Amino acid sequence: MRNAIDFQNDKSALEDMVDRWSLGTVLNMLETICYAKAEHLRSDWQDEPTGMKWERAGYRLDRCYNAVHKLLAYHEENIRRYGTR
Repeated sequence: MRNAIDFQNDKSALEDMVDRWSLGTVLNMLETICYAKAEHLRSDWQDEPTGMKWERAGYRLDRCYNAVHKLLAYHEENIRRYGTR
């Protein structure tokens, strides 16, 4: 069973990934994992309902990625335009 220490370690590792790669890249990685899981469930286990759930999760992560990308681009444009953060 997972405990609070495991959770904190995993949370720290995830934060390190975001710091290293960016939030958008981590979201994109998770999206790719979701689609791969969906395909695996469909092809190897013939589990269409669970595959659809993983595909839906991938789609939603793609939407999150696009929203984050747009928000950060807007923020960067404001920095260029106004010179403040």
